[in-house]
Amino acid sequence: MRQEFDLEPFEEGFNVKTILAAFFIGFIILPGTIYLDLVNGISIGNAASWVTVILFIEVAKRSFIKLRKQEIYIIFVVASGLTSAGAVMGASGLIVGGGIFGANIWEQYFRQSSYAESFGLMDKIPAWVVPPAGSEALLKRTFFHKDWIIPVILLLVHQILFQFNNIGLGYTLFRVTNDIEKLPYPLAKVESEGALALSETVDKNKKDSWRWRVFSIGAIIGIIFGAIRIGIPTVTGVLFTKPVMLIPIPWVDYTAEIGMFLPSALLGFVTDLGVLFAGFIIPFWAVIGTFFSCILTKVVLNPICFNNGVIHDWRPGMSAIPTSVTTNLDLWLSVTIGTGVIVGLIGLWKVLSFFSIKNKGKYKFSIIITGRGDMPIKVSLGLWFASTVAFIVLCHILVPAFPVWIFCFFGFVLTPFLSYISARM
Repeated sequence: MRQEFDLEPFEEGFNVKTILAAFFIGFIILPGTIYLDLVNGISIGNAASWVTVILFIEVAKRSFIKLRKQEIYIIFVVASGLTSAGAVMGASGLIVGGGIFGANIWEQYFRQSSYAESFGLMDKIPAWVVPPAGSEALLKRTFFHKDWIIPVILLLVHQILFQFNNIGLGYTLFRVTNDIEKLPYPLAKVESEGALALSETVDKNKKDSWRWRVFSIGAIIGIIFGAIRIGIPTVTGVLFTKPVMLIPIPWVDYTAEIGMFLPSALLGFVTDLGVLFAGFIIPFWAVIGTFFSCILTKVVLNPICFNNGVIHDWRPGMSAIPTSVTTNLDLWLSVTIGTGVIVGLIGLWKVLSFFSIKNKGKYKFSIIITGRGDMPIKVSLGLWFASTVAFIVLCHILVPAFPVWIFCFFGFVLTPFLSYISARM
């Protein structure tokens, strides 16, 4: 059973301190995280955000400035948002370093690649996505060129609209799943507990001193593990022609080996210590269910489906990524879609029954919980609606021949439905 919300007096945490922290993160921390993302091929956003918060707390203590837990948490949220932007999802479906411009880096590469030329796509990519092939901007490998003006403006406009859309719809779904459906969020307390632990270093008389002790132990474990897993390959990669990896990055893959007797089966494990610790937070039966469902689907059912012709594009010797892509396209993508639809319909039925049966329509969705900093639902829905309309207008201007009704269906029907499924799952 989910514990009720522990109400405390609501205090504003956004002020000059957090603004200065945001500038520091953007100009100092973010370039470093982008570099490490490019070197390691994986994002280290979480580590960078906590390092930033700890640094600010130590500087504040030596300046005789006390940071409240609200300020600490906002600094952490800002740090997480900016450092996670160091690696974004590119058009390839892979994480590309370079901040929000990472997608542009991928697109300029694809524009000039042999793949785009062989498929006749080189001249079909619009100039508002990436400068045309042969442009001086591409030849000199620079964003400081007039051919990048429109793509960069569109990128910035997209980021602004996306944030409004994400906050508006995301907050509304939070109110539905948290306040109405009372769903548990086991990982939600982790970040807040970390902020509380750091706030206790300012005042030594706090009763819950165990938080700082646990936080410190976890930090030392992370430092030792990071030095072995990331530090050694980074240093040796600079000194030698091939980096030394004591722990494989990002996973250990046995897919090609077991493929000799279990065709199209997937087997391996991630070498990220954070994933292991997350298993101690997620409910026990959720971990057990996830483990056995993965073994059943990826190791047992994949070979059965391959032998019966359902999975037909797999070839011997494939590693984890091509095997995953092949099996997902042949089978599991459709299964995932069906499962998501069922989860979404069940959630909608529960919400509608809450209004119509349990509370006989007496529950007012616009209620604001005092002390939690809630915004009115009308405001959040207004942000989502306005940003969605702006997205549709922008897409129609860029691609006027594309049917507008598809944009409307995607923005006002499909996206909210899929977002609600994600919020429940």
